[in-house]
Order: sequence, then structure tokens, then C-alpha cells
Amino acid sequence: MKRVSLSTGQRGVALLQVLLLSMVITLLLLQLIYTARGQLAVTSEVEQRVKADLLIHSAQNEALYSTLITPGTLQPEALTFIAETQGPIRTAEVLLENGVSVKTRLFDLSGLLPLRFPENPLWRSALLEVGLEPELVNGFLFELTQMQDLDSKASAAFDEPLRSTTGFAYPNLPIQLAQSVNAWFDLDPPTRKQIREMSHHYSQATVNLMASPDPIVKGAIGEFGARILDQSEGSLSDAKTRLFVASRNPDWIELQLSGLWRLDVVVDSPRLKRKSRADFRLDIQSPIPYLLVGR
Repeated sequence: MKRVSLSTGQRGVALLQVLLLSMVITLLLLQLIYTARGQLAVTSEVEQRVKADLLIHSAQNEALYSTLITPGTLQPEALTFIAETQGPIRTAEVLLENGVSVKTRLFDLSGLLPLRFPENPLWRSALLEVGLEPELVNGFLFELTQMQDLDSKASAAFDEPLRSTTGFAYPNLPIQLAQSVNAWFDLDPPTRKQIREMSHHYSQATVNLMASPDPIVKGAIGEFGARILDQSEGSLSDAKTRLFVASRNPDWIELQLSGLWRLDVVVDSPRLKRKSRADFRLDIQSPIPYLLVGR
């Protein structure tokens, strides 16, 4: 009887060992499957990002190509991502396979207000147009002036100041981060957004009114110009703009497209959304006809 009992006990232990071993193997297999699935997901995400970056790169190349060539020599259907090849603002949206869309916005930066030239009179009129109180306008332009004065004084010693005299951060670099505008004044978010959208950080002092957004145009031309806009259904013709330039601020206003452009690209797919911004300056006289100057 003892032998039978002992044999049964050994069989029970052996069965328990087999069950434990099976459980360990199962857990290991589950871990391997989980790891493999995770690696596949990461690989798929990397692949999607690479494809999105390639689409962005293609859009940038088309934007450069469409701005470098002579207007009128390129058929619109020759481009995939840039729908229009003339004018200060060119937007397009292309739907690709697998639910991927590519949205582009190419526009001439010369229509925006120059942060490096606060003495441009269009600054004041445009800020008043977006709803800033006169004291805030004065303070904002004072800060811009202080920053430029400090930069000029320090440039001879090659020592760029980091802050204005009142303590506002201002990294004096060829490309200033847009979020630095947020620190200048305690303005409400919509106002900060409008200032960012109306300004650029480059050394171009004039403003091309033909490429400017509505607040700059309406602020520049005043009530008389607003009536002209209403009569022309919101568009400002070249002749009427020249009439305005002849009577006001001709040294600060241009009517021609510049060589400074900005391209915004959004690649949107069911699993990924990728955004990109690139600024580039064209110079057809240079051995390299363009230069990416900011992202």
C-alpha cells in the first residue's frame, strides 16, 4: 500500500512541475508575442514618419521649383502639392491613397510686418486694427525699439544681448523663435497669435501690401481704404494700391513679390499627423539659387 501511495505522490509532483513549466513557457511566449507586436508597431510608426517626411520634402522641392521658374512657363498640372504657381498666397490639399492628405500653404513673407524695424508706421496701424489699446501698442513698439538699439550697440563687440532693458527675453539671432513673442507682453492668446501671424524676423524693412493679411491692409489704408475694399469685394487692385502708396509712406511699402517665402505643410493620415514649416530665400544670381533660412 505504501508503494502505491508514494507512486501517486510522485506522479502528483511531476504533474505540478509540468503545469508550472507549461505556465512559464506560455508566459514567455506571450511576452515574446507582445514584444514582437510592439516592435512591429514601432516599425510601422517609423515607416509612417519616414513617408510623411518624404512627402514634406517633395512639397518643399515643388515650392522652390515653382517660385524659381519664370511665371507662366509652368503648367499647374505639372505640380502635385502646389496648386497655383502665381500670387502671394498659394494653398493646396492633395488626397493620396490610404487616407493620407497633404495640405500646403506657400506665401510671400514680404507682406508681414518686420520685427527688426519697429519704426515702420504700418506696425501701429495694424496693431490698432487688431484691437490693441494705444498704451499696449506704445509699449510693444517700445520693446521692439529697445531690442534693436541693444542689438546695434552690442554688435560691435560681438556680444548679443539676451534681454531688453526691461527684462523681456529676445534672442538676437537671424531666426527668432515665434514663441518668444509670448513673453513680451501679457496679452491674451488671440492677440499673441495675431501678432505672430502678422510678423516676421528677417531684415527686410518694407512691407509688400499686395501680400499682406487683412489687418495690415485695413490698418494701412484707413477708413477710405476700407470703403474701397468693400466696393471691390475684399480685393485691393494694383492701381488702387499704387494710388495709396503715392500718398502715404512710400518708403515703407512695396508692391512686388519678394524672394522670401514660407511653406507650411501638414501631412495627415489615420495614424499620424506631421507638420513642417520652412522659410527660404531665393537669389537667382547666386550659384545656389535658394537658401533655407528657418524651420
